[in-house]
Amino acid sequence: PPMQEMCEGLSALHDAHPHGREDRMAIHPVVRVHPADGRKALYISEHFTRRIVEMSAPESDNFLRFLTNWVQSPRFTVRYHWTAGTIGMWDNSCTQHYVLNDFDGERVIQRVTVMGDQPDGPSPRWQPWPEVASRSAMSRHDRQLSHFLRHGSAEAAE
Repeated sequence: PPMQEMCEGLSALHDAHPHGREDRMAIHPVVRVHPADGRKALYISEHFTRRIVEMSAPESDNFLRFLTNWVQSPRFTVRYHWTAGTIGMWDNSCTQHYVLNDFDGERVIQRVTVMGDQPDGPSPRWQPWPEVASRSAMSRHDRQLSHFLRHGSAEAAE
């Protein structure tokens, strides 16, 4: 299909400013190939993708709006109806997610990150491993694994 072919040749500027990281930008392909199964998926985000590099600003704005509406269309969505004991898991490499605050009660979130997969595109200007929250149950393990993968030893990460 023509739209898929067009997307495959494009790259986009992503900005980490929504998370308070004004100096962290990277260019990634608009289409990402899943590292495990080889399937292609759009790699854009309403909150982080700033522009399509190969397009003028007005073209980029309109095209990103079109792609965002496509990704968010009901035929591609899943809605969890939470009950006690429900667990939701997804693959962030090909899934976008958001929460609707339409329920009462406490929401408990535990994030698990699988280390090793790197985004496509040129090397970023910053450390590619995710920062680990000091209160994360896996923080010590994540620090050790990250250090081991970079340096071959986990001792200094303690």
